[in-house]
Amino acid sequence: SAKECNISIEENRLTISGERKTKEEFKESNVWYSERIYGSFHRIIDLPLGVIADKAEAKYENGLLSVTMPKFEKVRGKKIKIEVK
Repeated sequence: SAKECNISIEENRLTISGERKTKEEFKESNVWYSERIYGSFHRIIDLPLGVIADKAEAKYENGLLSVTMPKFEKVRGKKIKIEVK
């Protein structure tokens, strides 16, 4: 869940960490199956040049974490004519 996830950006790196807890159970006639998986995870992703990390937003929906951040607008070079005297 989103409460079990930590997201931070430091030195142009996105870090996602947290705890994974999965519980699976099913019952079939005389058999009852139960499995629990626990563990921590930690991922570091280098951010590409040109993103505005201060404006990052995260959304957790239907088990999917999405992290978005805008890019800098490309500045087009301006052509200036210089006369040689």
